[in-house]
Amino acid sequence: MTGAFFYMLKSMKWLGIIGIAVLMLLFADGLHGPFLLDDLPNLDGARASTGTIGEMIYAAFHNDSGLLHRPISNLSFVLNYHWFGPESFGYKLINLIIHWLNACLVWRLVVRILKLLYPQNSAAASEITALII
Repeated sequence: MTGAFFYMLKSMKWLGIIGIAVLMLLFADGLHGPFLLDDLPNLDGARASTGTIGEMIYAAFHNDSGLLHRPISNLSFVLNYHWFGPESFGYKLINLIIHWLNACLVWRLVVRILKLLYPQNSAAASEITALII
């Protein structure tokens, strides 16, 4: 019985990886679209034309949007502009990758929390539950 269970778990991990790949493919068409809504006003202040460290730091920390002025987002915008230029594709691709990485980090965090809350459950059960969450 346990052998079949672990085989099913391996299959579910592959299904999860395939599911993530399919979701990323669904978003791939939008990577070539234009900037929308408040994108351009937020990006205008985060363009460091010379690419010097001082200019990048200034652009990252001197945006008036939001309570905390979004320095991490602005730094991401500055680096995107520096590496990919003003086209939307680079911004959208990096944004998709950042969201995917954050989803993976949340999954691992939920696995750890489940292991702390339910130590009697197997590691595989925690991973599957976290994947479903």
